[in-house]
Order: sequence, then C-alpha cells, then structure tokens
Amino acid sequence: VVYTGSYPVLPSQTRIARYLGSTIVFLLAFNILNIIIQNTSPSTTLEARFLDRFFNFNGENNFPSFFSTLLLLFASMLLFFIHAQLKNNGKQIKEWFILAVIFSFLTLDENIQIHETISKFTRPLITDDLSGFLYWSWVVPYFFLLLALAVYLLRFVVALPKNTRNLFFLAAVLFVFGAMGLELIEGYVYKQYGLDHLYNQVLYCIEELMEMTGTTIFISALLQYIQSLSGLTERFGESSVEPASDSAPHLETEPV
Repeated sequence: VVYTGSYPVLPSQTRIARYLGSTIVFLLAFNILNIIIQNTSPSTTLEARFLDRFFNFNGENNFPSFFSTLLLLFASMLLFFIHAQLKNNGKQIKEWFILAVIFSFLTLDENIQIHETISKFTRPLITDDLSGFLYWSWVVPYFFLLLALAVYLLRFVVALPKNTRNLFFLAAVLFVFGAMGLELIEGYVYKQYGLDHLYNQVLYCIEELMEMTGTTIFISALLQYIQSLSGLTERFGESSVEPASDSAPHLETEPV
C-alpha cells in the first residue's frame, strides 16, 4: 500500500478481482466434479469422500466456506477503512459504518451458521411453510431486516459515484437472490426430494456461486472507491478511476 496525501493508493481493484474470480472458478470446478462423482460413483471411494469433504458448496468447515468467510471479512475491513478515512477527512458518513457492521455480522453468520439456529426457533411459528418454500424459515426475519436496511440505505447508495453505485446494486442483486431467493426454492426441493438430491446439489452450487460473485463485485467496487478518493490513476497499467471530486456522496449525517 502506498500513501499519497491522506489516502492510500492500493493495488488495482481489477487485479484483485481477477485473483478472487480465479479462486471462485477453481472452487466451482471442483464442486461440479464433486456433484458428478457423487451421482455417478460410489460415495465410499477415496476421491468421492475427499471432494465431498473439502469442496462441497453446501458443506461447512471446508475450502468454499472458508473462502466465503474471507470474502465477507475482507469486505467488512474495507468498509471500516473507508469510514475511518472519510471521518478523518471531515466527511462524517455513518452509513459506511453501518455497512461495515452488517458485513461483520454476515462474516460471523457464514462461519457459525447463525441463520440455521434462527430457523430452529422460527420454523415452529410458521403454520404453513408453503410446500417447503418457507422451510428454511430464517428467510422471513432476514427479509424484513433486509427491507428496512434497503429503505434506510437507498438514498446513500444512490448518491454514490455512478460506477460504485451500479456495482453496489449488481452485487446486492446477486448476493440477495443467491442467499435468499434460491433458499426458498431449495426448501421446496428439500421437502419434495431430500437434501442430497441432484436438484438440491445444483441449487446449492448456484447459490454459493452467486454469493461469492456478488461479494467479489462488492469488494471490487469498494477498492475502486478507495482509489477514487486519492484522485489518482490506478497503478500497474490498469484503467483510470473516477476523479476525486465526484467520489463521495454529498450527505450530511451524524458522526459515528
């Protein structure tokens, strides 16, 4: 990291996104291979047990779950960093801090599966799970929390620079549809066919892929935003970023 004035000049967000994207492709390839082997070969073979243990997108404490946790943690660290930098330069924008706290919670949730614990309490409260669409009942409280946050943060996001704003929206659509939208379908498929059915394996693959991709796009947007704060052209021969004069949303909020 190189500092110029008050802001750091970080390595290109394009380069970092390329590294993260390559890791996603690597994990995806092994997960698809795992799905093929689990449905065409005996699950007791060494190859089948190895792939299912370490590369199953629906597994825990394996490479995909570890990578997803790191992505969310990286995003939360960048958000805390942006908030601190803007606050130090007289731009008191508490929305960055709120986003940082949200992504810290998502990091914890990804690691210890808080939403699954919530489902144990909310499932008995739902008298009709709509043929399984609400079987993973954590989506109900999370949906209302998401709706409240979306309403609260909309003005802030709209005021961001155009490129940053568009990437934020794209990342949100991918992540939310993967994490919540596909979870509804997975609940229905689970009730109809069981957890380990091929349909569910494919759905889990798509879900995790969308979450990883959405988080990577979000990280890329944050890195681009940090670069734009310095008003400098990216290093390492990459494309230019937006000028600093248009880099920060013009919102007056209370300091955190």
